[in-house]
Amino acid sequence: MTDERSDFLLTTLFQARLRPPGPPTSVEREQFFRHGLVVPDANVLLDLYRYTPLAREQVLALLRTVAGQGRLWVPYQVAAEFVRNRENVRLEQLRELSRVKRDIHERFDTAGTAIAKAAERVAHLLGEYAQDHQAGARLATEITKEAAKAQTSTWESVLCAHVTDLKNSLDVAVGTSHDQDPVFAAVAEILGDQIGAQPAYEVLRARVRDTVEYRYPNRIPPGFSDRGKGTDLERAGDFLLWAELLEKARGLPCPRRVLLVSRDTKEDWYELSPSGEPLRSLPALHEEMAAHSDATLLLQQPRAFLDGGQQFLNAEVSADTYEEVVRTVALDEVGEGVKVTESVAAALSPGYLVAEAQHTAGLVTEETHRALQVNSTFAWWLVWVTAWTGRRSPGPDEPSVSFESTTDSPENGAQLGWTSTEVPVAGGWAPVWIAPWLAAGLDASRPPDTGRLKRLIGEDVSRSS
Repeated sequence: MTDERSDFLLTTLFQARLRPPGPPTSVEREQFFRHGLVVPDANVLLDLYRYTPLAREQVLALLRTVAGQGRLWVPYQVAAEFVRNRENVRLEQLRELSRVKRDIHERFDTAGTAIAKAAERVAHLLGEYAQDHQAGARLATEITKEAAKAQTSTWESVLCAHVTDLKNSLDVAVGTSHDQDPVFAAVAEILGDQIGAQPAYEVLRARVRDTVEYRYPNRIPPGFSDRGKGTDLERAGDFLLWAELLEKARGLPCPRRVLLVSRDTKEDWYELSPSGEPLRSLPALHEEMAAHSDATLLLQQPRAFLDGGQQFLNAEVSADTYEEVVRTVALDEVGEGVKVTESVAAALSPGYLVAEAQHTAGLVTEETHRALQVNSTFAWWLVWVTAWTGRRSPGPDEPSVSFESTTDSPENGAQLGWTSTEVPVAGGWAPVWIAPWLAAGLDASRPPDTGRLKRLIGEDVSRSS
């Protein structure tokens, strides 16, 4: 006989673990957004430098609203990381723009070489099959690498000019002192005195020792994914934040609610799907918050925080701001070497990589080109599958791609709601089930691309079967 009561001690102790994976209900979220302590992580504050002025102001306005209600606070660790890394964020923006300009020059140089080699090949064929050595010599003289670069120099200049404009448009220059930095000034004003006290040296040392000697070897969250960082102090960063947060929560009036905003979605904060997507915050975090502070916890990524602010606090958040926040998170994750998951792929174009993948896959129709432009998940899949099948060699800095796209199992396909299609596999044709974004890309294609895409899908499904 099964007792349906939910107030047994076993149920209460492990409530966070017994709860089905998934986001909290709207009613639960509302209590945190209207009444909870809101704690932005350092990465949320540092991202303010990465946003355009409009998006930045909308995020700051939401933080001001919460601060005006006396519910905004950051640990000393967060404030220290913000001050320490603000210059690095701006330097990285400049480095990225410099890398792009260098990449433009290299690719146009490569294009010039490729054009000259094509001319040499045709000149050779003219001599071999038509005995037209004069025409071949003319090609070799007229279509050189230098001539090709001269023909494309205008395009190269246009692209470089756009990059220069982007560099000049950064509204907080590298080296700007804090008293001339509008982002720093806005954050300082909003936080006011709501910053945790600096931990005493003895407390800090004990927390660091506890982190590296006990918590991380036993994979106690948060922060064990940082155990590969340089120093013990750096490795302990997430736990130092967490320890301050536990102490702060214990002093809150009841009912105690803590809303932590962070874009860190690694396995030391979240349970992850096989493809790396965050499913829910780790139950161990909720259990420690409850045991230490008698408080409840809600973790929100920046996009969800903006959504809750708009829904429950009447914050003004434009569609462009949502898109920019998601794109900023995706760009930084890729920059950190995190795998491109399905959510990252949906928010971030693979850029020039898709052109290389399209070329090596032999995809030539305008319909496929348009589909790759509007369906970035489809584009990332093509980038991955052309590298995996050996059609092209991935670059040294190319991010890895990690999400499911195909299955040959009818049960899995039906459970996922995927689309059935027939593709060539070893020994003939067979039915497979493909993800909706891949089905959309395939449906948009036209021959001969459709057949070539189906061959790639067949090779993909052979990998996962």
